[in-house]
Amino acid sequence: MKKEHITYPLFLQTVNQIKAEGQTPSVRLVRSRIGGSNSTLLEFLRRWQEESALASSIDETISDDLRQALLIEFGRVTKNVRENLETLLVQEKAQSNEANDLLNEAEIRISELEAQIKETKEQADHAILLLEKQLSATEERVTEFQRQLDKLEGQFKESVMALEIARTESAKAQIQLERADKTTQKAETKMEELEKKIIKLQESAHQAEIRAAVAEARFSELTHQKKNPS
Repeated sequence: MKKEHITYPLFLQTVNQIKAEGQTPSVRLVRSRIGGSNSTLLEFLRRWQEESALASSIDETISDDLRQALLIEFGRVTKNVRENLETLLVQEKAQSNEANDLLNEAEIRISELEAQIKETKEQADHAILLLEKQLSATEERVTEFQRQLDKLEGQFKESVMALEIARTESAKAQIQLERADKTTQKAETKMEELEKKIIKLQESAHQAEIRAAVAEARFSELTHQKKNPS
């Protein structure tokens, strides 16, 4: 199970498990089991190797036969320490090689990430350029829409004013029409009165003509009687 914070006791427990399985502890093996950063695991591994070498040396320096010659004991311990140091040196070289491998892997990964970053940046720059063009086009459209809107608002105001004027003129025309209707009605009334008067006058004239004709006939008759008395 991967852990975010790796402690040295946990590292030692894992190393002992790896050794019990007959394998040589390494940064990769430990990391595959408990996780952790390469630098931390490498530091723990060096510490463990130094402590193991020192413990082995101390164990060898303690002899059960204290009566043996000090020189012989010292020579044996020195030989063992030298062998342990040589083993530690081999381990350090292996560790150094592993660290170099990890460094190479990290450098390769960094190169890949730099390439990805470069590609992503190019894509982002291209996307930004497209967005800027779209934004500019959108702003132009908004400006054009605003201009058209202002024009329509002006036309609307003019239409409203024209409508108000038309309504006013229509009201005036309605008033004038009503006045004209009243005047027409008065004229028609007068016309009817005049027609009645004309009819009466015509009747009076007709009666006068009849009376004149009668008078003329009477006058003719009287004139004839005077010219021809019986």
